[in-house]
Amino acid sequence: MAMKDKNALVRAKGLQLLAGLHPREVVQACARVLEEGAVVEKQRAISVLADSREPSADEVLRGWMERLLAGKTPAEIRLDLVEASRRRKNPALAALLARYESTRSPGDPTARWRDVLAGGDAEAGRAIFRDKAEVNCVKCH
Repeated sequence: MAMKDKNALVRAKGLQLLAGLHPREVVQACARVLEEGAVVEKQRAISVLADSREPSADEVLRGWMERLLAGKTPAEIRLDLVEASRRRKNPALAALLARYESTRSPGDPTARWRDVLAGGDAEAGRAIFRDKAEVNCVKCH
């Protein structure tokens, strides 16, 4: 029911809940969301795939990493794809990730940070900035 809600945040949470209830079905649901969903849903779908124990999750992520290499992914999900590919520990994803990383300009010291310029969650960032003792941002800022 949550995945049919009008609010994208509710749909994203529904996808996360589906992962706990029906791990096999959620991979295909994530694939659909990646094609049609709002950015927040796509980000959650990638996170769900990264945490999935289903081998088919690797195939979905592989397809999206190939799109990333072809320049055919929204900027808002690039970081999510890179991080998910790292977390999966899959050789094919690792190879695609290495290819992607090799496209970065070697002379640009900021190149590895380009993917963080789009996407994200302002509320989550604000909470980390203010409340996470481990990073203690407020101490200096």
